[in-house]
Amino acid sequence: MTLNSITPPPIQRCYHCDEPISQECQFHLEILGESRHLCCAGCEAVARLIVDNNLTNYYEHRTQTAQKSNIIPPNLQALQLYDHQDIQDDFVIENDQQHKQISLSVDGVSCAACAWLIEKQLKKQAGVITIEVNITTHRALLVWDAATVKLSDLLIIIHQLGYQAAPFEVDSQEQNYQQTMRHYLYKLGIAGIATMQIMMIAIALYFDVLDKHDNSFQNYLRWISLLIATPVLLYSALPFYRNAWRNIKTLSLGMDVPVSIALLFAYSASLYATITEQGEVFFESISMFTFFLLLGRFF
Repeated sequence: MTLNSITPPPIQRCYHCDEPISQECQFHLEILGESRHLCCAGCEAVARLIVDNNLTNYYEHRTQTAQKSNIIPPNLQALQLYDHQDIQDDFVIENDQQHKQISLSVDGVSCAACAWLIEKQLKKQAGVITIEVNITTHRALLVWDAATVKLSDLLIIIHQLGYQAAPFEVDSQEQNYQQTMRHYLYKLGIAGIATMQIMMIAIALYFDVLDKHDNSFQNYLRWISLLIATPVLLYSALPFYRNAWRNIKTLSLGMDVPVSIALLFAYSASLYATITEQGEVFFESISMFTFFLLLGRFF
């Protein structure tokens, strides 16, 4: 056996950053139809984000490999990917003034206060030319100066406000729209059925159909109303609580804050009255109020 016959194995290099891969550290991920070798968990996390977000054209069009990656929050890393010019070519329009324009899909926008909050925060940022949020289509039109501010920085600001923003894609937007409508229908259906059932009980209580001296049966009906109204408060009214919590975190007052307070207060008072068998209950008001608010937002 000669020295020339002993050929060292070829050094494997990371598909993402092109760094050598040690024999002790092996990571694999299918990219562009092939199993690629990656050097560390950081590069694997970034590469997986690129694949999961359907941004694999980055690997097809890149002119140099990426720097070695550290593990950072996945949502922020995904937003930073939108700063790459190759990726922006699919979403961004450059106008005559060398400003860039993009149409964003924004999740979580439920009222004019949400749009006002996003527009106010972004307009304070240097480099933002215009920002217009449409609460009906859940889309935003953003024009910014790329030499002054990065797109990812603006998207991060929107995420910090409690909303989810990403470049508008027809297929993705249609999928999100169908999912949102389906969830609203579930919540709306539960609130509508509960309203009809509780109103039948409330009519008997309000119009003295029952024997005034038979308190046990009245209390029984109150407990039934409590059981029916609880899913409405805990499930159907969830959109109001989420938006109210978002408004509280950003120190802004939206319509969902008083709505949530009214629902929780009315339920708490009714629960106390049911347990102590004293006072009035408002379970039908809770269900009906939630139903009509959801119906308005659905349309």
